[in-house]
Amino acid sequence: MKKLILPIMLAGALYLPAHAQNILVVDVGFVFNHYTEAMSEQEHFKNGVTAINTALEQRYQALSDLQNGMVSTKQMIDNPSLTAESKQTYQKELEDKTTQYNKIAKEADDFKQQSQNILNEQQNSIVTTEFKKIQAVCADIAKQHKADLVINTVNFTVVYNDKSMDITDDVVKKLNADAALTPAPTTTSAAASALPSAQGPSSTTPPPLGSTLPGMPSLPATTTSH
Repeated sequence: MKKLILPIMLAGALYLPAHAQNILVVDVGFVFNHYTEAMSEQEHFKNGVTAINTALEQRYQALSDLQNGMVSTKQMIDNPSLTAESKQTYQKELEDKTTQYNKIAKEADDFKQQSQNILNEQQNSIVTTEFKKIQAVCADIAKQHKADLVINTVNFTVVYNDKSMDITDDVVKKLNADAALTPAPTTTSAAASALPSAQGPSSTTPPPLGSTLPGMPSLPATTTSH
């Protein structure tokens, strides 16, 4: 992994100002898996998963037992030597077991879905909380090394960047300044530009409603700097 990082870092450095070429790297995944607090949170999370799986297995075992009982009762009902009174008794027993089976099956499905939602929230909370702490320490160490940028080697995202490297405001000002110099199209001309040309319809098929435009990348998450 580190052999791949160096050419990328050097290529990126060509586009940085002369004073902004001190770049550090960190394996956030390695840090997360060896950071004692994060390790403790992960162990606690795993114990919760085990407890939930145990509870689910108990419910599924109860369903299996009920299912076997329903099969046995059905066989008794099908017995040709059974009296009408006994047959009616077994039919009532089968109905009761079926009702109980459906109830436990629904409870198991609800429990599984609710547990999955809770586990997802807990996992996201652990990752978010611990990453913020890791990010803060990365920022402190970067400042000690007078570094301008810290890159996560797991996915090549920015963990820390010096405020002087942030050109967000400059980009917005430049775009707005350029837009102010460009006359806005009139309603008529804008509508006309949207019409198909006389040569026939465009070969590009518009995306279906609700879909994203093809080739439009998602914006990266905002990183915390300084």
